[in-house]
Amino acid sequence: MKNIFTLLFVLLACIGFSQCPTSSIYLYKQADVDLFIVNYPNCTEIDVDLIINNYLKEIQNLEGLSNISIVNGDLTLNNLDDSTDISGIENFTSIGGNLNFSDNLINEFNSLGSITFVGGSISLSNNTINNFNGLNALQNAPGDLSFFPTKLK
Repeated sequence: MKNIFTLLFVLLACIGFSQCPTSSIYLYKQADVDLFIVNYPNCTEIDVDLIINNYLKEIQNLEGLSNISIVNGDLTLNNLDDSTDISGIENFTSIGGNLNFSDNLINEFNSLGSITFVGGSISLSNNTINNFNGLNALQNAPGDLSFFPTKLK
């Protein structure tokens, strides 16, 4: 009987740690990014919106998101700059909702080069990007494509 309870506890613990977030994810600080992989180590597909907003200028890297490959909600990237290492999102292959990219100052943007599908609209607004190769694998994006005051050099 004791072995059964031990086995049940271990199974429930494994299931609990493998779950993904069930509400929108807002990342404003480096600690928020780092804790994602700690709290959800087996989460590779999220069914909610992922909002990364570096308006506090505290995010140095996105490595805590490196296990994610699919975002079924919207992906929003705001206020990133050259001091932010965005290579942690290189494994993203599909965005089910909208891709919003605004108020960013990036020299090289290659980190979304594995995305093949965006289910909603793609919006770039108020960005300065010197080299934008970030969506070169994109095969299917049935939504709108919007470029609001964005400088692509």
